[in-house]
Amino acid sequence: MSSSGFVDEAPRPDPNPGGGRRGRGRAFRLGGFFTVLVLVLLAFGGWAWTSRAHADDLAAFEALRADADVMDRSLTPRRFSEIPPCRDREEGTVTRTYSETDGPAPEEIVAYLQEKGWHELEPTPPAVVTMATTVAGHALLVTVVATSSSTLSLTATSAASTVGCFLR
Repeated sequence: MSSSGFVDEAPRPDPNPGGGRRGRGRAFRLGGFFTVLVLVLLAFGGWAWTSRAHADDLAAFEALRADADVMDRSLTPRRFSEIPPCRDREEGTVTRTYSETDGPAPEEIVAYLQEKGWHELEPTPPAVVTMATTVAGHALLVTVVATSSSTLSLTATSAASTVGCFLR
């Protein structure tokens, strides 16, 4: 203190105003931004992965449907339906019902599918015929059931992945 009552020394500015909060706040914001960025990248990767799996599932189903469509030209069904994978359940199905009078015999279906590269499996009753093939790593299966002495029902299935159906 001086003789006039004033302090000779001026207060010095604080080198760390706010007690260090400013540095921690910026680090917190930077860490939050990095965390959000990582989560966005993970979400995008998951979406891309499931989309690719779903595209593979659909490609296998389309191959199955194309075989059934070509078969329809020579073995005309009475009733038919097609349900793509992930709509009602994971697997996609193609069904055909052949009439009593002009429908094919199971042997005709076997011969047609064998020409297309399918191979016969041991059928599980009530199936009369079971055929299988693989398209792009997906197992495709055709089961023919005799619903009466002269009526056949064909069910073709294309298994899909749970991952592919996850975001659909």
